[in-house]
Amino acid sequence: MHAQGVALNVPNHFGNEPLHFACGEGLLETVQWIHAQGVALNPMNDNGNQPVDFASAHPEVVKWMQAQGVKINKRANSKCMALHLMHHAPKACSGEI
Repeated sequence: MHAQGVALNVPNHFGNEPLHFACGEGLLETVQWIHAQGVALNPMNDNGNQPVDFASAHPEVVKWMQAQGVKINKRANSKCMALHLMHHAPKACSGEI
């Protein structure tokens, strides 16, 4: 679909982009591929959460994003932080629950 011109950074009605969902599912290779297509790693959704906040249950994704320069100690509007939530409910910051 991307090869046919479909944008990879179009948000849903919560402001979540495909990168938010890839991070939330722990799909590191997909996260890396989306980023390689030129998509920024730090878009915020309507709750002020970045994709890295969705990756709280997936330390390999959080560590990779941190290595790319994503700030993971920044509080979102909903007070979710990737490091704080690393071992807590993975959907806590989704805005969908």
